[in-house]
Amino acid sequence: MNKVNDSGNAVNVSNFKKLIDVVSSYKLDYKPANVALTVAALTAKWTAADTSQSLINAANEKATPLIHDREALFAPLNKLITRSLNSFNSTQILPTTKNSAKSIADSIRGFTKYVPKVVPVKVDPITKLVIPPVTVVHISTSHQSYVMRVDSMDKYVQLIMQEPLYIPSETDITVAGLTTLYTALKAANQGIGAVLSPVDNARIDRDDALYNTTDGIFELQKLVKNYVISIYGAGSAKAKMVTKIKFTKNN
Repeated sequence: MNKVNDSGNAVNVSNFKKLIDVVSSYKLDYKPANVALTVAALTAKWTAADTSQSLINAANEKATPLIHDREALFAPLNKLITRSLNSFNSTQILPTTKNSAKSIADSIRGFTKYVPKVVPVKVDPITKLVIPPVTVVHISTSHQSYVMRVDSMDKYVQLIMQEPLYIPSETDITVAGLTTLYTALKAANQGIGAVLSPVDNARIDRDDALYNTTDGIFELQKLVKNYVISIYGAGSAKAKMVTKIKFTKNN
């Protein structure tokens, strides 16, 4: 969860309400021909964005202690897997199997880097316009990395389980010990995933309300300011009441 961007987005939502309050104070002077700029239309747009922002804030608060608990649970994992791998390598198991174990262990420890797939830009063959990508509900990159580590942990446990020569004396790196840890790690991910999925959906709705290039808040505030300037003039005190309200494009 990107708290920096979320903070900036929250400011945009709050400032849009300020903008609505200001233009409402103009009373009968504020009568835009563009229905999208009416106080009622602007308020509906703000309400949708504010509702989504509130869901994001609530989910973030709910997720925070779960995230801290998960971080504590994952903290010793790398050293534990390294110890297990060294124990595994101390046996007379086939070299090819040891190589497989190391490859999986490296994934758990983050020694391999995930390269995201590049989605090519699609262009309409008739209009020659870029076709917007389909919106995909996503989980945060941070959460994905935890999920992938647990998936690799499962593969590692499955591999060492098949080797009768792997019988370490240290309880925490036995098959049973690592299986217990894997179960706990998976449960931690599932608990956070249940919290993060709704917040990602809310973030998509919030970002659409803010940054949709057709009728998003970021575009509407510019139109509102232009209209107010057309009423009172660029240097007027009333125009400055709206132009001083700042918005930042964060997506």
